Amino acid sequence: MAAAFDEALGTVTWLLRVPVVTVHLETDYRAPVPVGSVLSIEAECYAVAGRKIYSRAVGRLPAKQNGTGVGAEPGIAVEARGVFVSVPLEHFREHGRAEDIDAFVASSDRDDVLHAFEVNP
Repeated sequence: MAAAFDEALGTVTWLLRVPVVTVHLETDYRAPVPVGSVLSIEAECYAVAGRKIYSRAVGRLPAKQNGTGVGAEPGIAVEARGVFVSVPLEHFREHGRAEDIDAFVASSDRDDVLHAFEVNP
């Protein structure tokens, strides 16, 4: 579950068009999320300070699975907050799949952007 929120929070930083890495990820489970259930994740970037980018997300279960924990809004099963830091593109060549990064840079199809930076394709 935390990996899904890391992906959602990291992906929303692409609105700023800068490559980032996760510095801090905090996930609060407010209600049980049954295996096999569908969780709708909404994420937003809410602040930028220098190289740091702050984002948050909520995960909601469908109305029929709408259990909530103490202090949670109805329907919210998971809340997450993340801090990301912008890095040069070279970071991903060095620590990822250099051939994917090079192909992305050479491509005019910017829809490839998410695939070039996936850790677990």
